[in-house]
Amino acid sequence: MRLIRDEIYHYKGFNGCEGICRIRVYEEPNQPYVIIATQLPENEGTSITNFAEHLAAQISLQLEHPERGIRWIEHYPEGSRKSSLARSLMGETFSEVRFVFDPPLRNLKDPRWRFLACPHKEKVVVDLGDDGTVKAVIVHCLWPEGYEGPKWREMTREEVEALVGQPV
Repeated sequence: MRLIRDEIYHYKGFNGCEGICRIRVYEEPNQPYVIIATQLPENEGTSITNFAEHLAAQISLQLEHPERGIRWIEHYPEGSRKSSLARSLMGETFSEVRFVFDPPLRNLKDPRWRFLACPHKEKVVVDLGDDGTVKAVIVHCLWPEGYEGPKWREMTREEVEALVGQPV
């Protein structure tokens, strides 16, 4: 695939908050575009996850052939999450997000995340205070055997690079 766009993208998130992310668009003739949206550590606004369908609609409407469709991939580099607990639990992640296209409104809705090759097993992390009381409990759940979840998959860097045919 050929990289046709690589830029820092500014957007107005929820409540008019200024957001910023990196957008890379890859193209192969007669194939859906592959768009990688990267959450930047300096983004103080709405996250790329919370604003996914809006960002994907904005970017896809700027493409030369939007009728080809898109494959939207969220990228969170290590250290880019706002929560210090999330930063400590998760390294770099790639997630493919699938949308339902709403032609009359020319927008995308009902985002579904899908992780590929998830490196995480079920984890329960309990943060105890000095007095022994529980301050926080975080649970990362595995889906039941045979259940894929809500069209959401994590991808490895290698899978993303194989998809676009070059380093990302």
